[in-house]
Amino acid sequence: MDAVCRLVVDLLNAQEERHLAEIAKLEARIAELEKRLGKNSSNSSKPPSSDGLKHTRSLRVNTTGRKPGGQPGHPGQRLHPSTAPDVVIDVPLEQCPQCAGDLSGQPVESEEVRQAFELPPIKLRVTEYRAQRKRCPTCGRLVTAEFPAGVHAPTQVFKKDARHSVPPPRPKRPTPPGPTPKSR
Repeated sequence: MDAVCRLVVDLLNAQEERHLAEIAKLEARIAELEKRLGKNSSNSSKPPSSDGLKHTRSLRVNTTGRKPGGQPGHPGQRLHPSTAPDVVIDVPLEQCPQCAGDLSGQPVESEEVRQAFELPPIKLRVTEYRAQRKRCPTCGRLVTAEFPAGVHAPTQVFKKDARHSVPPPRPKRPTPPGPTPKSR
């Protein structure tokens, strides 16, 4: 009977060791998943679109006790209306929006004015450079003038800082000495 008890105890001890190993493995997996759940776009390389719809609390602490935004008494700023608008469009009121009554014969008592400021369309300024080609009377070669610095392609867009000024001309390179082809 003593041997049977020892065998049962050994089996239970082996089973407990397997359970403890499995528990440790599962705890490590839970810790990894919890760590992954805590990641968002502000503390990892995840994109903001993966954050979901849940709003996170701001890390800023409101120490002043005031509400965000303009405070009472602050004058505020806005775009001031133009005294001379380019276009004026009268918006007629022919029918009462409340009762659908006819207002076409009624005098205008006052007007509410709103102005819409529009940016003009951007127009490209195209500068064409024409490099002259001439035949040299001395060596007989057909040579081409060098384009200004920055003008490299048949068509291109200048960078913002360079588009208003013509690039300065390049300095002339001396012609290397050597045999020259005969003129035809």
